Amino acid sequence: MIFHYPLATAIPVEPEEGKYLRGVHGQGNDLVVGCSNGKVLVFDCSAGIKSGQFSLLHTLEAGKHPISAISTSKSWLAAGDDFGNVYLYSIRDAYAQAAVFRGNGIPCTSVAVSEHVVIAGY
Repeated sequence: MIFHYPLATAIPVEPEEGKYLRGVHGQGNDLVVGCSNGKVLVFDCSAGIKSGQFSLLHTLEAGKHPISAISTSKSWLAAGDDFGNVYLYSIRDAYAQAAVFRGNGIPCTSVAVSEHVVIAGY
């Protein structure tokens, strides 16, 4: 195992609710993971895979719906959720939220981002 993270610390939910991670993407030294509680976790992997010491840098508050898709570019992180919302964060501004594109209840199943375009699939 390269990396283990105690899920209960990132996703505090009631016992009858499921806990899962969905949507994983790497950008530079960062590993970005979507959670079932609508949060996005950003880990620092600069210590290297051999060390297995990936510290949690940021917990991004996206929304209340589970994250279903994630993509990054050099400047942007895009995350889509089960309600169809797409959240855009500026990597260069310490993952500050830059925009929200509101959904209408249809899950966002894929998302892609470049320096100038965000594309979401439903």
